[in-house]
Amino acid sequence: MKKPEILDHSIFNRLFSLIWNPVSNRPWWVVGVGLLVALLSIGAAVSFLRLDSNQDHLVSPDIPYQKRYLDALENFGDQEYLFVVIQAGQQPKAMEQAKLFADHLAGILSQRPDIIREVRYRIGEEAFKNKALYFAPLKTVQSVTNGIETMAPMVREYGKHPSLAVFFEEAGKLLVTPPKDATTARVDDVIQATEPLGRVLDVIAQELSGRSVDLKTFSLIPDQKNFHYFFTNDNSLLVMKVLPVKNFETMDVVGEALSFTRKAMEESRVAFPGVEAGLTGRPVLHADEMHTTDKDMTQASIVAIVLVGIVFILVLHGWLRPVLIVGSLVVGMAWTFGFVTLSIGSLNLLSIVFALVLVGIGSDFGVHLAIRHMEETARGIEPKTAMKIALFDAGPSIIMGAVTSVCAFYTVLGSDFIGLAQLGAIGGTGILLCLVAMLTVLPALMLACTSKNPPVGALLHRLPTMKFLQPLFKRHRLLLLLLALASFACLPFLYGVHFSYNLLELQAKGLESVRFEKMIVDSQDESTWFAMSIADDLDVVKKREEAFQNTPGVSHVESLLDYLPADQSQKEKLLQEAAQTLAGVTIAPATIGINPMLLSQSLELFEGSLESLADKLFALAATKPLAAVSRLMENVEIIRGKLASDPSSAFRLNDLQTKLRQEFAIALAHIMPLLTTSPSGVDDLPPSIQDLTRGADGRFLIKVMPKNNIWEFDELTHFVSALRTVDPDVTGVPVGVYESSRLMHKTFMMAAIATLVLVTFILWLYERNVIAVALNLLPLGIGLLWLLEIMGMLHIPFTLANFFAVPVLIAIGVDGGVHFLARHHKLEKGQSLFDTGTPAAVTLSFTTTMIGFGGLLFAHHRGLAGLGAIMVLGSFTCMAACLLVMPAVFREIDARKRPVIRDTKHEV
Repeated sequence: MKKPEILDHSIFNRLFSLIWNPVSNRPWWVVGVGLLVALLSIGAAVSFLRLDSNQDHLVSPDIPYQKRYLDALENFGDQEYLFVVIQAGQQPKAMEQAKLFADHLAGILSQRPDIIREVRYRIGEEAFKNKALYFAPLKTVQSVTNGIETMAPMVREYGKHPSLAVFFEEAGKLLVTPPKDATTARVDDVIQATEPLGRVLDVIAQELSGRSVDLKTFSLIPDQKNFHYFFTNDNSLLVMKVLPVKNFETMDVVGEALSFTRKAMEESRVAFPGVEAGLTGRPVLHADEMHTTDKDMTQASIVAIVLVGIVFILVLHGWLRPVLIVGSLVVGMAWTFGFVTLSIGSLNLLSIVFALVLVGIGSDFGVHLAIRHMEETARGIEPKTAMKIALFDAGPSIIMGAVTSVCAFYTVLGSDFIGLAQLGAIGGTGILLCLVAMLTVLPALMLACTSKNPPVGALLHRLPTMKFLQPLFKRHRLLLLLLALASFACLPFLYGVHFSYNLLELQAKGLESVRFEKMIVDSQDESTWFAMSIADDLDVVKKREEAFQNTPGVSHVESLLDYLPADQSQKEKLLQEAAQTLAGVTIAPATIGINPMLLSQSLELFEGSLESLADKLFALAATKPLAAVSRLMENVEIIRGKLASDPSSAFRLNDLQTKLRQEFAIALAHIMPLLTTSPSGVDDLPPSIQDLTRGADGRFLIKVMPKNNIWEFDELTHFVSALRTVDPDVTGVPVGVYESSRLMHKTFMMAAIATLVLVTFILWLYERNVIAVALNLLPLGIGLLWLLEIMGMLHIPFTLANFFAVPVLIAIGVDGGVHFLARHHKLEKGQSLFDTGTPAAVTLSFTTTMIGFGGLLFAHHRGLAGLGAIMVLGSFTCMAACLLVMPAVFREIDARKRPVIRDTKHEV
């Protein structure tokens, strides 16, 4: 058998001569140096490499829209909440349960201020201080002022003589006094009055019976804090906003806060089993995405490693070569970690997946080298010479495959999408470092491990070939015709290929966060996304808010002005009139002692008023208030009986009489500032509201909520475009997502085009022959055509999660063509391509890629599943094009005896 000779006049031969000398003479030194650098790299990475999971750092801060967003974020603070969505059902009872659930949940969340910064779901009257009545609805103010005018005579008389006798005497008069502007009995007023009167009578009855009452807890008007809860307009949902503490050095930025919130929600569900609630919001969706992504990637990686290991062992005949290939790959990956640590210093949410890229592409270099080594040893050449032939002969194709792969990653360098640019720098450089490891460490390991104990046995020397495909090419023209007809018949499916921007559709199905996000979107009253417009003064805020409200696609607008109360002039007039009715009213010092006779007479008059009121309620068929009045009459009768039987027991009521006088004094001191204060202005708003709407620099924030589902990119486009007609500098998450999506799409398209151009140029430099370049690109072109036809047939869209597969497929698709054409150049007379190990090596490379990404087909995250589908289908179609089209084309060229592709510069 003719022994191949190694050419020494090409640039590749000079390069491989530099590599071969240390590898062949001191293999363990080469391995040792490689391992030492790998250990140093890992040590540096462990010590200094950090994770930056801040999504805001994925895009260049110099881009105008991103700069505006970051400025707004710094000025107004983080407003990216976790949204607890509580279904209220619109019915009063269900709404009360929702409030109780929210109160219970808020109580638990308040226990961890280290991870929960704040919870917003209600606002109390105390937050508005003396301006509270101006923030109440006009009907409420009218009811309060009417009540004050009705109560004023009683308060005035009781204030002069604050005794129990005067209290019941004036209360009786109050109950039979006709209401203002009304002719019927005051049913609502009666219901409200019977409760405090009933408490006073209960305390009197207990004291007269000798049972002491703790008056510290007694209150004529219980201290009930009135809160406004944040329901949607139709009262179907109660929305709680939970602001988590973020840790950008972990993958799950809000992981601890999110876990605690979900645990707190489970506790609240146990306490209120009838209430349905869920958690959503952009941080929740992102965290769920990272969780499902991490879970899916872990499962896919485990499956891929096992299956690739099995395939390697079967094809490479044993465990030694696979172990050496994987070991060399690990060295190259370790070097890459060192490069990242020294050059960038951090990994972002995109660049962190570089290891998976290197596993899929980096191992291919070792596969080609190992199979070529097997081919030479199968021909009877001793292992060391076989390694030299493999390195010098397969090396150029391996380098070209690596360079074309690098093109796919380096084309995104300099992109404004920093996350992708860093992935390109790390992935491209990592491929080169893995190439260096496969061309140095792997040959050294194979020489070191086989020099003293060479592989034995026929199996270890058997060459993996694919001769079973050779009969297909006996009628190669018919094969090409059939493939061409099938491709042409499927062309209409190309019209079904489209690009989908919908980010929500990339999430896993069935996630609670996705379901409740859609629920909020459907409510059209609340949104986890909102646009932000920043105004210098309130006049601009008012004009811009009106303009936004009349803009198509806008649900509602929020600004500082929306928190200012309406109808302030009417309320001011009502409050001033109420204040006049109480003008000059004071509460005299407490009356000392109790006259049993006067108290009994007052109770008798009070009972008469109750009887008169009961007759009116009976005529009105007001069952509930009538029952309450009847209970009061029964209590009065019991008390009068006790006073009659034991008048001396009246002294036990001294403390109650003093406490009652104190209650009136406190109530009067509380109500007068509310009645006499001036209308509310911006500065009177609670800090909790001002902090959200007024920035640190004094400017004002306008929030614009979308009406339609802006998760749909068409709706998002219309929404952003419409807002920019009012404010060209509008910012916020919708604008950021819109611009970032367009930037990613543009970057992917440019990367795909640039990769194709660069690969073509590099192939031309390598081949210096147009036909040879076309043949290198042939399987790629046909493979991508078949991929697009299958995608249209199966309705698989391109998305922001899978489109980067295209430049990667361009790189690996060219790789197969390069190896096939290079090997075809070197075939000996009468030798077929399928007599060599090149088809098996190319098939194994594509197969490992399909296995690596195939696990993603079963991912819950639909974005990853789409990426897996395109990578598997694209790898398969490119592989099929290599195995079916290229050999047939070679057969046709050989039949026509066209020497243009017989390039002797690469022959051995």
